[in-house]
This record gives sequence, C-alpha cells and structure tokens, in this order.
Amino acid sequence: MLCWVAGLCIGLLPMLGWHVEQMGDCYFVEVMDYDYLVFIYFCTIVGPGLLMAFFYAHIYKVVIKQRFYIFIIIIIIIIIIIIIIIIIIIIIIIIIIIIIIIIIIIIIIIIIIIIIIIIIDRPSHNCH
Repeated sequence: MLCWVAGLCIGLLPMLGWHVEQMGDCYFVEVMDYDYLVFIYFCTIVGPGLLMAFFYAHIYKVVIKQRFYIFIIIIIIIIIIIIIIIIIIIIIIIIIIIIIIIIIIIIIIIIIIIIIIIIIDRPSHNCH
C-alpha cells in the first residue's frame, strides 16, 4: 500500500507544477524531464522490485531451511498419535477382559450359591 501511495505522489508531481519551465498547455514532453523519468523509474519500479525480490529470497531460504524440520515434526506427531491410539486400544481390551472376568466370577458365585441353597433345602432322609 505504501508503494502505491508513494508512486501516486511521485507521479502527480509534474501535474502539481514541479519542473515546469513555461506556462501554457501541458504536454508530456514539455513537462517531463528525463532526470525525473529516471527518478520515477528507480523509485517506483526498481526500488520496490529489488525490495520484494530480497524479501521473497529470504522467505524462500527460510522455508527451504525449515522444510526438513517441519517434515520431521509431522512424522513425530503422526507416530505419537499412532502410539496414543494403540494405548487406548490396549486399555479398552484390558477393560473388556476385566469385565469378562468379573462376569465369570459373578456367575461362579451365583452357581455356588444355587448349589448351597439346593443342598441346604434338600430334605434329609434319616433312616432310624
């Protein structure tokens, strides 16, 4: 945005009367001096172009330099996620096994209680 405003200000200088030698009709050839054209060229095209090229070259170097580290970080994150998923699956399997063992113990206790009740309630046959 700053480049656009600077270019507009510099471009409007001849219309505002900079470097006018005679009054009258405003013709481009009479108003524009070659030194001014060179000045405008370097201020609005070459200067910002070199500045942008420098910034883009720096950004490119940083991205290329960090590309390997970003790849390694992504691999590490994927491995951590896989390990967490495996741990969650193991915990779920352990919980299921514990629930099955508790159910089996409860069934065994119920069977033992039923057998005890059957033995106690059975009439005894004493032969006297």
